[in-house]
Amino acid sequence: QNFAGQAVDRSVSRLFRGGVQFNLPEGSTEQQEYIDKIWDLNKKEIILFQYGLHGGVYGTPYFKICPDEVIDPYTDKLYPRLIPLDPEIVRIKPNPEDANDVSAYLIEYVTKITEPNGSIKTIGHREITRRARDGDMTTNEYNEQVQLSTDTWVIEEWIMSAMYGNQWTLVNTIPWNYNFPNILHQKNLPSLRNCYGDSDIDDVVNVQDRHNFVVSNTAKIVKF
Repeated sequence: QNFAGQAVDRSVSRLFRGGVQFNLPEGSTEQQEYIDKIWDLNKKEIILFQYGLHGGVYGTPYFKICPDEVIDPYTDKLYPRLIPLDPEIVRIKPNPEDANDVSAYLIEYVTKITEPNGSIKTIGHREITRRARDGDMTTNEYNEQVQLSTDTWVIEEWIMSAMYGNQWTLVNTIPWNYNFPNILHQKNLPSLRNCYGDSDIDDVVNVQDRHNFVVSNTAKIVKF
């Protein structure tokens, strides 16, 4: 018997029952319409439920903001896309003295591509979102190199493959000109694991195993 999945499904369902509404201060009509449009284009109910499932199972859910990746079919305007990231491929690097002060997010995974000759090529992908440092540069509207503010963030894209000698190689650097990162995380439950949260089923698995042990013994006794 398995009730762990049912426990997560019910807790997430109760978390979002009645829907979720985001309200801004009075007079922010234009901003409210913009946020409502973003949620509408990103199918708010579906991705929030996915976000809740990630939190219930893994303890720490993540959202990634991808600017100008969703098109309004009625106006052809571009809006940000919101992606609930797989927590298994994301790591957080916090300030050693302050777990709430995140200095970097790391996304890392491997893909395999089958070549026409039947060989399999393995490619490692790594994306590091970190705080901008002194010396980080960007290009302004006049095509001039200017230094990034240390209040902003930088997104680094790394590749590891045979083409790069199977070494991690920086292939792209993208400035993120906001004082918050393009990845947001949240704790499902308070945890001793520093910046990470606890899942809803950390203790449930042991209880479930003991329950199944009793059920198995009971069934065997009834059989004999």
